[in-house]
Amino acid sequence: MHHNSAHHPSFVRRNLAQRSKNTFWNGRKPRHTRLWKSWHTICLRMLVKHSDTPSKEQTMNKTSITATLAVLLATLPFAGSVHAEDSPFTANVGLVSDYAYRGYSQTDERPALQGGFDYAHESGLYAGVWGSNVSWLSDSSPNVSNSLELDLYGGYKGTVGAIGYDVGLLQYYYPGSYPKPYNSPNTLEGYLGLSWEFLSFKYSYAFTDLFGYDNSDGSQYYDLGAAVDIGYGVTLAAHVGYNDIKGQDDYTDWKLGLSKEYGGFNFGLHYVDTDVNNSDLADERVILSVSKSF
Repeated sequence: MHHNSAHHPSFVRRNLAQRSKNTFWNGRKPRHTRLWKSWHTICLRMLVKHSDTPSKEQTMNKTSITATLAVLLATLPFAGSVHAEDSPFTANVGLVSDYAYRGYSQTDERPALQGGFDYAHESGLYAGVWGSNVSWLSDSSPNVSNSLELDLYGGYKGTVGAIGYDVGLLQYYYPGSYPKPYNSPNTLEGYLGLSWEFLSFKYSYAFTDLFGYDNSDGSQYYDLGAAVDIGYGVTLAAHVGYNDIKGQDDYTDWKLGLSKEYGGFNFGLHYVDTDVNNSDLADERVILSVSKSF
């Protein structure tokens, strides 16, 4: 679930923790525990006892994602060799210690290999594809077979005076098998982004059910961010997001961290948290990342 930048079977056997969490700027403070219905916990309600032995379908799917990522890595050096300063094509590859999206871990707090390709026309039109390994769907049940997220997006960017804008569509695609009564997690969102100086804001609207929620089309996400160069090539970035999920409890997520480019690679260290109190997958954590663009 990524644009323009990211659970394992063991988590099914763990009870969701009821915890007090950090506020954004202050020390630890207790919060009132409330029931949280995420796209992860919806699957948990339908669980039967999880088997430690992967199904044939799951094994084949994991083999497929391994092959896909291998092809991606093999083609990146070629992409770099043909890329020129004025080329409209770019590529990227990265490794993160945990793929967190809107505050939730998509990989049961385990590493993810990610990469994508982008095309940007001088007129402002652009399109791209991005992929990552994930596990939150297959972790929910042995009957679900999925280990890959693919994001397809396109839009238009421009400026009006000092204000930058970005409007487009983003299709989240999770290839795999989803037997009844599972709702498809594939999601189509439209977005509008605005930027000024070091500030950015992005509004996203779901035209389909959001990541498997029943009757959740019309859900919205508000993303406010800031990024400042603090010297020595180090960027300090902060983000706060509000999730307005139709028919479900709303929640807030935030992120604060540092990044620096060195030797052609971009290194990052970020603190991520939410106000969700009863899910380990939305707990506070520190995420390390390294990426390279071509």
